[in-house]
Amino acid sequence: MKNLAARVCEEYNVPQGSAVIEVGSGDGAQLICFKELGMKTYGFEPSEVLCKVSESREIPVYHGLYTSETASQIPQEYLPADIILTTYTFDHIPDPMSFLDSVKRVINPKTGLLIIEVHDLEKILNRREYCLFAHEHTTYLSVETMQRVLKRAGFELISTDILSESERRGNSLLVIATPLGSNYSHKAIQIPEETYIDKWETYEKFNKDMLEGIARLDDFVESSIAKGKKVAGFGGSGRGLMTLAAMKSASKFSYLFDNNPNFYGYVTPKSHIPIASPQVLAEDPVDVLVVFCYGYINEIKEQIASISSKPVEIISLLDIL
Repeated sequence: MKNLAARVCEEYNVPQGSAVIEVGSGDGAQLICFKELGMKTYGFEPSEVLCKVSESREIPVYHGLYTSETASQIPQEYLPADIILTTYTFDHIPDPMSFLDSVKRVINPKTGLLIIEVHDLEKILNRREYCLFAHEHTTYLSVETMQRVLKRAGFELISTDILSESERRGNSLLVIATPLGSNYSHKAIQIPEETYIDKWETYEKFNKDMLEGIARLDDFVESSIAKGKKVAGFGGSGRGLMTLAAMKSASKFSYLFDNNPNFYGYVTPKSHIPIASPQVLAEDPVDVLVVFCYGYINEIKEQIASISSKPVEIISLLDIL
């Protein structure tokens, strides 16, 4: 988060006092990074709990979704916005064109920067991440289709590499756009429009690869159990639940661990695996841990090492699929 704020402000010479608005601002963590660089910050967040956390950090926030109607509630001191940011929110928006039209009305037409981060469809396909095809996502974009959408809404794509792959999590597609004709228009880049993403054969191949990946995952669990090993998973949200629902051997997992206490005491749909705190490992260790939320695997490895009473083989879902 700090790298993103610092890199954007440095690359585009964003002056102190500029207005930064984040749509889906959560607890205000990203906006804090911009505030520390001297920016004025404002967020939109539908979670009341996260809004309270944000406000406790002195990050003003509107409690609700960002729409063309609620955009009118942005205080005048933040208009026009110099930076509008949304990470892993744009692909949840039912009408992305309406969203972009609204953004265009509040962003600075000369110096405005629109930063969008979503799941990269190309990476999803290449990594066989079928678990991300869920009801909560309304669009799946590649860099080519993102460029088309932005162009249709009157924006120009000016960056796809503000952060390196190693600085991002998971399958990030992180782009920066600017209003057509802005001071940054000379930085516009053109991605070739022709892409295999448009071809039906791409998805037929993905279906074949997906089924083969699920079979490998089932074989991995079955062979581990046959060797007398105790298997568990980590990650009780979308990736974990979608992956387990597609498996035949999911019920053989002893636990599904997660750090969210709101999940404890429940079981997963279909496979009925108990969801528990990783602290359980102190008294009831496992031999193998499959990490579904693999973007956090390094942090998870450190956490498990500090808890488990014996060594655990920790493996990313991607390494099996």
